[in-house]
Amino acid sequence: MIAKYRFADVNVLIKTDFEFELINKFDEFRYEFGKPDLTYEYYMQNGFETPDYPPIYTDSFCRVYRKDGITYRYFTAMPDNQYNALITDEAASDGVFKVYLQGLQEPVYFTELRLFNYFAVEHAMALFGGVLLHSSYIIHNGEAILFSAPSGTGKSTQADLWHKHMGSLIVNGDRSLLKIENGAIKVHCLPYCGSSNISNNITAPLKTIVILRQAPYNKITRLRPAEAFKHIYSECSADIWYENDVRVIGDIIETAINTVPVYKLECLPDKDAVHTLAGALGIECK
Repeated sequence: MIAKYRFADVNVLIKTDFEFELINKFDEFRYEFGKPDLTYEYYMQNGFETPDYPPIYTDSFCRVYRKDGITYRYFTAMPDNQYNALITDEAASDGVFKVYLQGLQEPVYFTELRLFNYFAVEHAMALFGGVLLHSSYIIHNGEAILFSAPSGTGKSTQADLWHKHMGSLIVNGDRSLLKIENGAIKVHCLPYCGSSNISNNITAPLKTIVILRQAPYNKITRLRPAEAFKHIYSECSADIWYENDVRVIGDIIETAINTVPVYKLECLPDKDAVHTLAGALGIECK
């Protein structure tokens, strides 16, 4: 089965030797093109052998190994810490990634969402100069406002408040992709949106990044570059074992903090929080 997508100006081709279910929320990202920029080939495999050498990175979701210049990422989301998928960049120089899924004896219907979960999207986008920022992404007056913070801080709440009180468009409730274009930051959407289930394939110039913190009051502070860099970096998705990926993140954050204001908004989930930020941005409140 073949499916084609385009996001952040990158043409992506998925090829499988099994059927998978198409999901409505991916409709906006399906796109017909000639030559792909990236190809993902998915294969079924019955089990994975544990490498006999130590990993270069490990966390609760994956282990990363490198041997003879090839990087192997094993996903470990199954019970008993077994591997359920492997992605290798063995042929990444040709724009082809191979993904091996834990095989089942009987044919099953996979979904686009499951395939994209093993996409290593943060690395794929870094190859094209993009970085993923954990943030709610809204557009107001044609410009992107990003609310960034750890999960549970209220990113989606503030986005909803701007939609309700300012008429802003919510583009993505959980992720945004930043790229440098002509010396400025453009914000793109990806089909990853967490529990918000909001993902619209729209691109806009960046107006500001807002670091959210819950508080019993509403207060806004413009951050100095060093502090802004620290907060933004902590919410970026990065494969730190790739030197280029880390360099891309640094370049993008540096461009962002030198071209747009970065604020810390200590706030309540109310209309006054919207007015507090809007006042700092010079936006007239409704």
